[in-house]
Amino acid sequence: MLAIIDKRAPGVARENLQKHFEVLEFMTSGIVYPAISGHPDIFMFAYQHKLIVAPNTPAPFVDALRNRHIRFQSGIRQSKGKYPDTTSYNVACSKHYCIHHRQYTDPAVLRHIEEKTFIPVPQAYSRCNTIALRKDAFITSDKGIYKVLKKHNVDALYVAPQGILLPPYDYGFIGGTAGIVNDTVYFLGTLKYFPEGEKIKHFLQARAYRIVELYDGPLYDGGGILFVEPSAVFPRKG
Repeated sequence: MLAIIDKRAPGVARENLQKHFEVLEFMTSGIVYPAISGHPDIFMFAYQHKLIVAPNTPAPFVDALRNRHIRFQSGIRQSKGKYPDTTSYNVACSKHYCIHHRQYTDPAVLRHIEEKTFIPVPQAYSRCNTIALRKDAFITSDKGIYKVLKKHNVDALYVAPQGILLPPYDYGFIGGTAGIVNDTVYFLGTLKYFPEGEKIKHFLQARAYRIVELYDGPLYDGGGILFVEPSAVFPRKG
């Protein structure tokens, strides 16, 4: 299993993640604004065994995926500049639902999720703001997303984003602090430092999730941790 993570995530968090997975650090320069230039969820959509990568993702990173036998598909839209041109791959998906601002969703992602119920929301940074859990439960730091989910009778918890690090901004978003493998949620930080950390802990434990906190410090928004599996049968180039 490969874990893709922002190169600027706290060093201790990256080191602890390496105890469980191969870690591939991600970073870009001059493509999107600096605060999110290393965020995997700005350039990649990952769900189950599917990985869709923005066509302007730096070539060395794409080569690193190939070298590790990671299957992926190239998306249609480039991730570039500022919002909303940085949102095409930032889609939050559970077993039956996908959440995004449909106007900005990359067509390759739409084709992959067409069998799911698409819930349109006004916030195009949907995955940044949302942790999607099994059995169609969600934790979100966006009030607009929360209101739409409740209208659809979807199991959801809202937490205010204040207290999440995303330099140089005042705060980041809850989805960018986490990644999920099976029944385990890995956090870039420790919930005890987050004002609503106990609410998150209880919500996850009530749904039989295990929590791993990767370093002793505030939650850090690094664009999430994307987990992908190498392919047993990988098509060779040429």
